[in-house]
Amino acid sequence: MGESVKDSENYSLQHFISNAPWDSRVVMNQVYKEVNTLLQEKNTPIGLLIDESGSGKKCENSVGVTKQYYGTNGKLENCQVAVYGAYSTGKYYG
Repeated sequence: MGESVKDSENYSLQHFISNAPWDSRVVMNQVYKEVNTLLQEKNTPIGLLIDESGSGKKCENSVGVTKQYYGTNGKLENCQVAVYGAYSTGKYYG
């Protein structure tokens, strides 16, 4: 999104996603429609897989690094957490 919105700032986008009142269900429904239209194999259901993953960090200079729950270690510590999305259809995912 930051690369598509002209003159946008990462902090402003992060603030919007984190604090602005918006309905994530509307976004998910739109993603579902577009993925379903573009990637559907005949008579094969499609799924959208959403998962988060953490990466431990010793420094605090990287974007998003703060003391937060780091699932890999099962405790609070400095890490970055990202959310990933992938589609799945039949025996394939990407």
